[in-house]
Amino acid sequence: MQLMLLKTLHNELKGIEEYGRSTREFFGLCKDLLPRVLGKRTPETAAGIDKVVTALYELVIELLKSHKSTEKRQSVVSDTTLQGLLGVIQTILAAAKEQNDLKKNLLGLFREKQLLEELLYSCLFYQKGKSEMYHQTDAEHGGPAACKCATQETRKTGFKVVHGYLGLLEPHEMVEFLEGSIIPLIKDVQRPKKWRHLPSSKGRVEQHVGITNLGCICYMISMLQQLFMVPQFRY
Repeated sequence: MQLMLLKTLHNELKGIEEYGRSTREFFGLCKDLLPRVLGKRTPETAAGIDKVVTALYELVIELLKSHKSTEKRQSVVSDTTLQGLLGVIQTILAAAKEQNDLKKNLLGLFREKQLLEELLYSCLFYQKGKSEMYHQTDAEHGGPAACKCATQETRKTGFKVVHGYLGLLEPHEMVEFLEGSIIPLIKDVQRPKKWRHLPSSKGRVEQHVGITNLGCICYMISMLQQLFMVPQFRY
């Protein structure tokens, strides 16, 4: 019954862009069903379950890539469709972590569909020379360099998807990810024009203001202060 319901949701997902803002419950049901269905996966049922889950996964990736985000910079209103699509991908990756053959298929699709590039250069960051190939260019949503994920809630889910993907990688694949994606991205990160954090007027008058020690976090504070002085971590 649950697998049949998941098939029905897959068919309904094709018209998700017509739902407007009423997609939160739809995606909530998808995310609730996926672990239940994959939890019943046995050698006898694996082929049927994998076929449905893989088809859903592939469709969600295509919808994510074609979706035009309604989020705007410094807005608190999340795009529920964008949030839902990312949430389904995150749920599938997490549920498939212990299923080696399914995990292999999902990783293959992840790379074939260039989902990592979509997440890094369209949803989360802007990197000159790369992001132009992925970013939406509607001036209404912040201009040509507008990231799809503009709200804190959606960006958090986007990072969780990247984290879920990394959790499936082998050590040598992780090295390739760092060298090919993260290090070039860090090099091109633009420093902010101004700080959003405004220290209290009662604070020290020096350039930098410290962190209040709660009595048991002095080592953590010292580490944060050291990282703060490294531009690649700070920005």
